[in-house]
Amino acid sequence: MEAETARYRNFSEMYKYIQSALELGADKKSIITSLRDKGVSKKVINSLFMGVYVPYYPSDATLLRIKKSGNIYPRKEINKIYNSIKRVPLNDFITFNSNLEKGIINE
Repeated sequence: MEAETARYRNFSEMYKYIQSALELGADKKSIITSLRDKGVSKKVINSLFMGVYVPYYPSDATLLRIKKSGNIYPRKEINKIYNSIKRVPLNDFITFNSNLEKGIINE
């Protein structure tokens, strides 16, 4: 869960940078274009502008590689954790940590 926590921190930092840029007069469209040019997905860009978190979820290709390698992917448990932290407001570390804990405990 350390990786997910680090990802949440990065999203929160990026959200702060975007909000600061907007407050200083940056154009929303130019920020979006810059992010897209760097390979940031529309889903992530939308979450950054809305100020809510989108957790990592493995792609179908990643899930297939896990299956082919013989490793077990606990889909049900991962879905519980994912659902517990999706759409948590950025920069709200107390809610994020609380929801993450609930997702892990309720497995």
